[in-house]
Amino acid sequence: MCYYYKLAAAITLAVGAAHPAAMSHLHLKFSGNEVDATLKIQELTLREIDTFTIDVDGNGHITQTEFEDSWPQVDALLQSTFWFELNGEQFIPTFTPTEYLGDVDITDIVLSTSFTVADAGDDFSVHSELFLDAGNPQHKTFISVDGFGAESLHYVLSENTYDYLLHLPTQFETLASYTDLGFEHVLSGYDHLAFLLALLFGVASLRKLVYAITAFTVAHSITLAFSALDIVSLPSAFVEPAISISIIAVLVAHLKQGAQNANPAIPAFAFGLLHGFGFAGVLGEIGLASNAKVMSLLGFNLGVELGQLAFIIPVIICAYLIHKYIYKVSLSVLALPIMAFAMNYVGLYIGIAAALICVYTPWPKNKSAIDLNSLFINATLILLAFNAGRWLA
Repeated sequence: MCYYYKLAAAITLAVGAAHPAAMSHLHLKFSGNEVDATLKIQELTLREIDTFTIDVDGNGHITQTEFEDSWPQVDALLQSTFWFELNGEQFIPTFTPTEYLGDVDITDIVLSTSFTVADAGDDFSVHSELFLDAGNPQHKTFISVDGFGAESLHYVLSENTYDYLLHLPTQFETLASYTDLGFEHVLSGYDHLAFLLALLFGVASLRKLVYAITAFTVAHSITLAFSALDIVSLPSAFVEPAISISIIAVLVAHLKQGAQNANPAIPAFAFGLLHGFGFAGVLGEIGLASNAKVMSLLGFNLGVELGQLAFIIPVIICAYLIHKYIYKVSLSVLALPIMAFAMNYVGLYIGIAAALICVYTPWPKNKSAIDLNSLFINATLILLAFNAGRWLA
């Protein structure tokens, strides 16, 4: 029977290796009738294109040479899925690669172009189907615009919205856009979802569940607002590993105490403050709508809460039905896949630390050595996780 649990843990690890939907950033700057456009594309997004291959050597990274060799194909993809419309007439911009971001490996590629419009006050819209049919059906294009009016503009194009007519969004449009962003962000944030599962192991009644969810909501709302408004912030290099560790800490504590004795509201609030800084990461990438900062924050928070409920409610219903009608499985056994999942996340960050050690010590300073150290630490932690249920029982 233990092999089934190990299989479940392995499946969870595979899910944990997934990542949020890819994103690109378009910035438009109007200066009179002149328009400067920059499009920043993730290297990850380019690697996942399934209509042609840029990573020719298959090493999991794209070099500048590989991108330049594939530029005609990338340019053709851009021209067929991305354009502007001026007064109802289609205009396809001619981008040029201008910057490669990253240190050892490229992380983002910046494309630039400039053009002239007859009247900056005319109807100007952006159409984007970027990468939706080329490997990233949930790809999003974040748009920021300066100089078109008195306020900076922010908008998101996705599989649900292809076109954006430049205008100052209404309060409701801002609320809806950021709500959708928060909803999708929390459901793609596997570390946040794992933490919610860890909290549920300390819930023995509806009252405890309400208290825990409320405490978590209040806590992450506080730090999310502080970080988004540039009052207080923490570096992601600290926040992300700490979130991973919080999963294990809360899960182990609740399993040791038992649901009847645990008080999940306390760790929910304490670690919720930490998770708020994590939620702020995506807002840091696109910013708050300058004319509706309160609505942006409110919408994003609302989306996060709706996403949490969309995850928690089915989990609670399924756990109840399984426990009552199918199999009287113990919480320790149910916790095993979660433990493996959490261990994998911590292992990834410890692997990064090992990579830094490789760089700053006399160890072999090459990519293979870094990968081997990360792989070794991950493998060790995963094996430990496979035995976690035996120790916690």
